[in-house]
Amino acid sequence: MKKFCFHYIILSLVAASLLGCASTENNSTKPLAERITSGLTREQVLSIAGKPQSRQSGLTGGQADEVWLYSDGALNLIPVYGLVRGARTNTIQVFFKGGKVSQVAEGSFGLW
Repeated sequence: MKKFCFHYIILSLVAASLLGCASTENNSTKPLAERITSGLTREQVLSIAGKPQSRQSGLTGGQADEVWLYSDGALNLIPVYGLVRGARTNTIQVFFKGGKVSQVAEGSFGLW
């Protein structure tokens, strides 16, 4: 009986550790805008998203202390009737107030 319990405990620990690894991998495959949430510090955002492409401060009328801009860097071509009629780049703005994320906004920029 003791041998059966020991094997059961070992099997449970192995299963729990494998499930823990799977949940961590799923978090890194989420879109960037879903991984950055309100309340994160600047250091946490840097560890998730890396260095922003640009930083702006004092431009939001007091709604935020600083805004970081991230871009996917990809031009998504927009075909119309077989011809390319424009391109679009997706962007994410991260707003900080008091050293923590207060808002995350997604958008697209491009010419059609």
